[in-house]
Amino acid sequence: MARDERQVILYTNLGHALVHAIETAYGALLLDIAFDLGTSEAFLGGVATVFGWAFGTTAFPAGLLTDRLGARRVLGLTFAGAALASALVSLSPSAWLLALAMGLLGLAMGMYHPAATALIAHGVGQRGVAMGLHGAAGNIGLALAPGVAGGIAVVSSWRWAYVLMAILAAVLAIWATRLGGEYRIRPVSPPGDPQPRARAPVTTQVALALLLVYLISSLVGAVYRGTLTFLPSHISLEVSEDLGDWLTTAAYLMGAVGQYTGGLLTRHVRGEALAVAVTAAALVPLALMGIFSGWPLLVAAASFVFFSFARQPIYNTLIADYAPVRLVGSSFGLYFLAEFGLGGTGGVIAGAVVDRWDTAAAFLVMAGIWAMAVVASLALPTVGGRLKASLSPARA
Repeated sequence: MARDERQVILYTNLGHALVHAIETAYGALLLDIAFDLGTSEAFLGGVATVFGWAFGTTAFPAGLLTDRLGARRVLGLTFAGAALASALVSLSPSAWLLALAMGLLGLAMGMYHPAATALIAHGVGQRGVAMGLHGAAGNIGLALAPGVAGGIAVVSSWRWAYVLMAILAAVLAIWATRLGGEYRIRPVSPPGDPQPRARAPVTTQVALALLLVYLISSLVGAVYRGTLTFLPSHISLEVSEDLGDWLTTAAYLMGAVGQYTGGLLTRHVRGEALAVAVTAAALVPLALMGIFSGWPLLVAAASFVFFSFARQPIYNTLIADYAPVRLVGSSFGLYFLAEFGLGGTGGVIAGAVVDRWDTAAAFLVMAGIWAMAVVASLALPTVGGRLKASLSPARA
């Protein structure tokens, strides 16, 4: 692996860890924030949705900017904005100003994924494995954030957790200006085929395959936002109040294993078949999270996290496979708009269910939404297979 490839992987892994640490910290600090600002969990669930919508809203513009300006500049803007917004969150004197600051934080961080995934697609030859490593790093940040942020809240205040995140984001913003190398798309070839495959233009087959992935992503994105917001509270209430943050961390660490496993499997198994298998495998443990309590709940949560995050590098690779070369950044932008923007409604849905019933009921509702994603994924082998069959070998 070349030096530039290693630099891309290191930077994007650290950046992804911080993005998801910032994202997960909110759920871990939700009860502290509610007590400090004197607001309800339903309102804070709405704040999570505002964050999610903002997170998705800038994904598509960021993809367009990535295609025009380059990934490094967009990543620098991402972390500069995240540093400023995290500082504003830490200073919020009221729930409404918190909502505004979280919205700004979502707008800034929403630019990350299209730029980072395009940078990997452009700059790393074994991009399936690189996507898996990138996802695993994000899950490590996501997993460690509840324990670290919760610990900071215990010894001082939830506000200092956001001060720390602002400092780390500022460091990555400066580092982005020093990234070197020029990056080009590496064409994907099937195993044993020495000739790269030419990219199809934006035909009906291309559009249909991408739209199907976006539909599935919007459904699982709603579940992602809902579970991310209320899993720490659910585990604290149903397993252990004292150890809830750290038990949530333990469950989320399985996501790192899932991301890496999913990335490795893309080298050996057809992506569409993998997508169906891992999406379906996540459904049962998600439903059980709404039924179990105690340690069985923790096992179900860890299983769901493993399969749901194993899905991500697989779907990222499908986007890279389906998208025309000139539209890789914007294609990823639409993907993350679907998952984090449209999917951001999961925070409001889960918050309303928790306010009306409890956290267990919210996870049962999330399982119903995930079941729709499983049904939609069944069309991937047919739609994706037809598109790949239409790609003709390009002779060097």
